[in-house]
Amino acid sequence: MSTSVLCWKKNHWDGFGLSDTTWAVIMLCIGAVLAIAVSFPYRDSLYPLVFVWAYLAIALEHKDAGNVYVTGLAMTGLLLLYSIWLFLSPRRSKY
Repeated sequence: MSTSVLCWKKNHWDGFGLSDTTWAVIMLCIGAVLAIAVSFPYRDSLYPLVFVWAYLAIALEHKDAGNVYVTGLAMTGLLLLYSIWLFLSPRRSKY
């Protein structure tokens, strides 16, 4: 994905007028939704923890960008709670 972003930037793509931080917030939210959508059908409580780790690192790296920092921490908390909920909820039988 980063290669396509670099290609867009090189060809003077303006991001539909949205700033880089706005795009970062949008992508963080989309990633969180994808983490939930992929892990829920399988009741996989470990899959969202990969996103928790990555989002926490992103938030700590971008403390100066307020929106990215807050969104990263919020998505970290949301996905951590979701992962705990998946772990504690009873598994559904396949039969």
